[in-house]
Amino acid sequence: MTSLSIEILEQPTRYHRFRYEKEVSGGKLGGLLYGRSEKSCVRVRVSNIDPLMQKSVTVIGGTVSPDLYPHPFFMVGDDCRSGTFQLKKDTDSLGGKTEFEISLEKVSLVCVLLRPPDKLQEAVNRRLAINFNPFNKDLTSMSSMYTARNLKPLRLAFQIFVTDYNDVTAPTSAAVYSEEIYDYKQEPRLGLYDLHPSSSEVPGTHDIWFYFDAPLSHTDCSQFSVFLVEDHNEHDSEAFLEAELRIKMAKKHLIVAEKPDLTNLFQSTNERLKCQLVITDKKNNIKDSRSFIVENPRAALLHVYADEVPDDVLVDLLYDLDHQPEAKRLRESDVVNPQISHINAQLQQPSQPQPQPPVAQASAYPALDAFNLAAHQQLPGASGGSN
Repeated sequence: MTSLSIEILEQPTRYHRFRYEKEVSGGKLGGLLYGRSEKSCVRVRVSNIDPLMQKSVTVIGGTVSPDLYPHPFFMVGDDCRSGTFQLKKDTDSLGGKTEFEISLEKVSLVCVLLRPPDKLQEAVNRRLAINFNPFNKDLTSMSSMYTARNLKPLRLAFQIFVTDYNDVTAPTSAAVYSEEIYDYKQEPRLGLYDLHPSSSEVPGTHDIWFYFDAPLSHTDCSQFSVFLVEDHNEHDSEAFLEAELRIKMAKKHLIVAEKPDLTNLFQSTNERLKCQLVITDKKNNIKDSRSFIVENPRAALLHVYADEVPDDVLVDLLYDLDHQPEAKRLRESDVVNPQISHINAQLQQPSQPQPQPPVAQASAYPALDAFNLAAHQQLPGASGGSN
């Protein structure tokens, strides 16, 4: 008979902000633990189940140190009890299958207080009382093992327990541990300290300059990516905006990327849309981001005429009909309403071009460069040229 096995299909995120107990009080979860892939969760698979011998299978998950000793941080959320994740599956519910998957969609990791000193000891004692020690570590010295310096990083560990038809539950040797999870403050960053401009209109293309306070490790444009991503609420009904910028230049303290025309992508009726510019160094697998505002001049102008025309007409005017599907275009038989002809004329006026920062060589003193740039912009009549 093949023995039970367990494997982690989706590793937990490498960097995570561990929550405090007060953040998860009253049934709240605080920040969720995500998977390593974008917009995913930790997933585990149990295999080689024998329904003839096993009445039920229980998966217990908890925190362990990098060297696999039980760890005082604990888990809260769906299917969590006593600081651990616990999911029981009756084998007759599997429909003859010999495996199943588990997704930790709503689980948080909670840290422990370090002050007063007895708080940490209380957490260690609480963890020992759970009696979840999947790798059979010697726990005699665990009460003095942890200090403020060695609580992070940590791992997740999962172990299978089986219940037979005599209702006897016992642990198995099927256990697995995750890759290490570090505190989010340890995540390496690109060192992006400023960008110019910090806002843009929907139509048109222009350059955006990214300034870094530390020298970039390389200047290979193909190994950088920049995405404009909407600050999105999953409950929003409007479309999610995401667009890639073209990298044009990379220097020691500077990257220049071209913002594309967003007319085809922008579906919001808001005048201003909060976004993030996310820049990634693919070679070193690190990223950074800054807030960015996308302005919709058509929405701002149409707001002035909101009382003059019906809402459905305003929506049609909001988007460039030449860029919309055929179903949204004006039919040849449609007659232009003279009531809104003056609005169309206003909408056809080109937007003001985005200002470009003065071209200068990036130096080893970016803070001084930023100061000089700000001083230049404050000069009366400064236009970027020489007098």
